[in-house]
Amino acid sequence: MACKILDALASTGESITVEAIENLSVNGAEGAMDALYFSTFDRIFGRTPQNSMKEILSSIALAFEPLKAEYLSSLLRIPLVEVEICINKLQPILHINEEGTIRFFHKSVGDYLTSSTRCFDIRFSVQIHKSHSHLTERCLTVIQNELNYNIAQLPLHTLHKDIPNFEQLVSKNVSPHLKYSALYFWQHHEASKFATTNFQRVKTFTETKFLNWIELLSLLNATNRIPSACNSLSDGYFKSSADLTDYTLELLSDAVRLYRKFNTAISGSALQTYATAIPFSPKETRIYKHFINKLPTVAIPRVAAGSGNHWPACLTTLEGHTASVTSSAISTDGKYIVSGSEDRTIRIWLTESGEEVKTLKDNQDVNWVAISRDGKYIFSGGYSGGYNSRVKKWSIENGSVIWSHENSAFALAIDGNLMVCGDSRHMMIRSTLSGDLVGSFQFPSFSSYLTWTSISADGKCIVYGDSDGNFMIRSVDSGEEVKHKNIRFVSSVAISADKKLLVCTKDHKSIKILSISENGVEVKTSINSSVSVTKSAFSADGKWIACGCSDHTIRTWSVESGEQIRVWTGHSNYISSIAISTDDKFVISSSYDRTTKIWSTESGEIFEPLRSHLDMVYSLAITVDEKRIVTGSVDSTIKVWSVEGGEEMLTLTGHSDMVSSVTISEDEKWIVSGSGDCKVKLWSIESGNDIKTFVGHSDFVWSVTITNDGKWIISGGEDSAIKIWSVERGSLRNTLRGHTGPVYSVATSANREWIVSGGEDATVKVWSFETGIEMKSLSGHSSPVYSVAFVTNNLYIASKSDGGRLDYELETGKRIDFDIPQATSLQIKNQIDVVLHGTSMDQWDGWVAVDKKTYCWLPSEYRKCAGPFLCKR
Repeated sequence: MACKILDALASTGESITVEAIENLSVNGAEGAMDALYFSTFDRIFGRTPQNSMKEILSSIALAFEPLKAEYLSSLLRIPLVEVEICINKLQPILHINEEGTIRFFHKSVGDYLTSSTRCFDIRFSVQIHKSHSHLTERCLTVIQNELNYNIAQLPLHTLHKDIPNFEQLVSKNVSPHLKYSALYFWQHHEASKFATTNFQRVKTFTETKFLNWIELLSLLNATNRIPSACNSLSDGYFKSSADLTDYTLELLSDAVRLYRKFNTAISGSALQTYATAIPFSPKETRIYKHFINKLPTVAIPRVAAGSGNHWPACLTTLEGHTASVTSSAISTDGKYIVSGSEDRTIRIWLTESGEEVKTLKDNQDVNWVAISRDGKYIFSGGYSGGYNSRVKKWSIENGSVIWSHENSAFALAIDGNLMVCGDSRHMMIRSTLSGDLVGSFQFPSFSSYLTWTSISADGKCIVYGDSDGNFMIRSVDSGEEVKHKNIRFVSSVAISADKKLLVCTKDHKSIKILSISENGVEVKTSINSSVSVTKSAFSADGKWIACGCSDHTIRTWSVESGEQIRVWTGHSNYISSIAISTDDKFVISSSYDRTTKIWSTESGEIFEPLRSHLDMVYSLAITVDEKRIVTGSVDSTIKVWSVEGGEEMLTLTGHSDMVSSVTISEDEKWIVSGSGDCKVKLWSIESGNDIKTFVGHSDFVWSVTITNDGKWIISGGEDSAIKIWSVERGSLRNTLRGHTGPVYSVATSANREWIVSGGEDATVKVWSFETGIEMKSLSGHSSPVYSVAFVTNNLYIASKSDGGRLDYELETGKRIDFDIPQATSLQIKNQIDVVLHGTSMDQWDGWVAVDKKTYCWLPSEYRKCAGPFLCKR
């Protein structure tokens, strides 16, 4: 290093003082190097102040990643020619690679410049806090000036993975200095000890560019920086004496929750920051209130009814397993969650973000998982059919199996050194280090097999149960067994650190807290639950318990008083696993609904969105003025909602089967509905009164529509018939036949001249309204046509099947490729492009796509919802 500097200085023609060379051998290595560096910088800077050079030098010293000369020029707002001149003068202490990025030749250069006890000269000494503050200001200025909506000019409604030139678009439209600013401004602010001179800039950033910044982090695959950045900025406010309101703090806090909730959407598509994250955030949160009316107007969903007001207790839902999740565990440090599933995988997730970081593939169903106390290993057990099963130890680092032993592991529990597992006849205790068997015993009953087990934290006590419902305790040291004969049909047992037992029974819905002593087992607390408990766990402090219940809720109770503390809803199937973090801040639940959920024990409201209907919404219509929505449900009811406030206005009852179709008259006076009860009904939209019932279909009514003049109703049904009804008389005018299967969709032209229909037979048919004669039968679909519509002044017909959309010219019947509004099975009104509602698809990943356009991502709790939301153009 010293030789390089001396050679570089010599090559410039400048003389090297004897004093500088002699100093290399005095005062130890550091003193010699300091003297050399002083001599070097003294010669470079000279006696005239070099402000630009010092700013460049400070930036090189403090940058969190090496920068090129042109990036420094843009970031620092120093002309490039001036930067290059300074870089050339600093050449003796720099290393510039082939790509042009600049860093010090050796780490000791930066150490010298930033040390207040070694570098005293004000010409080139780097004042850390002041320089970081300046870089914060420069980064925030770049963000404020350059960052805007859709910075990369991505195509709308498209996931990153479906954009072939995604990387090129990002590279072309996002400047390197903007990228650097977005990634590191908060770290510079933190390193400046949160200089108060930048607080107003941070405040302006959060109120104006916050969502654009989240969008950019998604483009850079860096959304995992959101919680760290927001928490750091919040800490800065708390540690400072700046006179600021809580407004910014609330925005920062909400952003962390938004990240936890919507990272799947934001990471998948940067524009989902606007299309999903804000619209589906609770309405009383600061981030929703601040940004909801500032969103871009392109395809932003609007929750029309039933959204929550505050962040729910469920922080994150972990999705990715393709079969039931049978077990989960959280690491001692709380950073990782591990889940096992019948899809024969073990998945490792980040607790903070919910991001899946690794998938381990097994050759058997995974029924139990546990994490070693040092967080380096995973233990799993399961079966692959019959009793052919193994228990395994995995390396988290490389995903390899360290050891594997044959064992029908119907249950598994571990402490630091011991693993307890069992099969149909034996309980086995193995070393977690080697997997070797260190103890075993046979069950007393030959008719039973092990169904669950738990081991105390000190590894001295095992509790287990068998298929006959027996509850047993065994000492690991003595092998002595104690059987509590008064407790039968045990479904779950957990052991606290102080060896209290939590015992839950299946049939009697009872929960008992037991104390183990030398004299046996004593009941300390009895809790009568309104529901049966499937799984349970003790908090780390032993003061409360968490239980998964038969109604798919998670409930917590006080150990001391037996009082119920919380009820959390969100799972839709059997809860298979409960775990609690060591700091008691999180409860982790897994379910046969294929998800694992992270719940906050500190805050959060009970939130069950859009549950006014008792079952899924099957049909939906919107008034012309877009102020009201009408929904028809599998629960046989029709509801009218206010779009603006989301309130439920009316509930219409009268059908005895699911409401498969609803429509609204042009004058907004009437609602028409079709149902599985074979009836068509006419309702008053103002009063909700049942005005008329039309009876004539012999089977399910799939589709209804009403002519623009409000005089005629057309219906199509499972009986292959299309019927025309008189609104005034309530009588049947005509029955049109021609389809060879159920008719799924009907529509009329605005002038009432034509009727178009689509059905099971994969055809689209055009009929004369006056005569009922079939005028055209249009082919091309290869699957049932479930949606038809007249569009573009009735000149064209749009139709849709599972195979895609086909458009036809009405006059000729020819298929065309024409950019007309898409037809969906729901009505299209004015500025509404797509109308969306709940679904019952269990395997749905949440992405809402129509005609290959991805509009938004639905949080899991909305996917089986019973209410509507809109997606605006």
